[in-house]
Amino acid sequence: MKYHLKNKDSKLIYKTGIIAKFICLLYFVFFSWQIIIHISEGEPLSTMIIPIILLLLSLLGILYRDYFVFNNIELNVVKVFGIYPFTAKQIINVQDIDKIVVTHFTKGSYNNDPNFKKKGKAYRAQLSFALRLKDETEEIIEIIDEKKSGGFSEAAAFKVSQYLGVEYYQDRSRDLDINVGIRDLK
Repeated sequence: MKYHLKNKDSKLIYKTGIIAKFICLLYFVFFSWQIIIHISEGEPLSTMIIPIILLLLSLLGILYRDYFVFNNIELNVVKVFGIYPFTAKQIINVQDIDKIVVTHFTKGSYNNDPNFKKKGKAYRAQLSFALRLKDETEEIIEIIDEKKSGGFSEAAAFKVSQYLGVEYYQDRSRDLDINVGIRDLK
């Protein structure tokens, strides 16, 4: 899922897009309609196990919450995730954040053999947008294909760093052909 940065009530909110929830809602309506039709025709529920499971999965997709609230007045970052109403909330103080980090890597392992051909989705360029805390841990906000990001994740990270007044670090500029694996980042 792709995240979007919104500015609401003097807060920056980085949350998943509405398209995924809309698609889950369409599936929910479709499976509900099919189950209602089959029940009205007199079929027992035991014959509709797979549509009921898909209906419940689409309902979980509708109720899923995953967003970050960056507040420069209260000087904190609030991470909310989970299935509504069972969401978890984590609060990170801005004083505990060392810097906002954007790192680029290639998905999959890197082979030094010059005859090795990197093909398919296994070796796509990726980027990671994270909060590096002062205790040397990272709170990863988003990992996304660099091509899907289109520079928006880097721009959102920079905007968040300016908004919170925290140092911004980007390992390199945007490039889709890199030879760095995820193991090389540590």
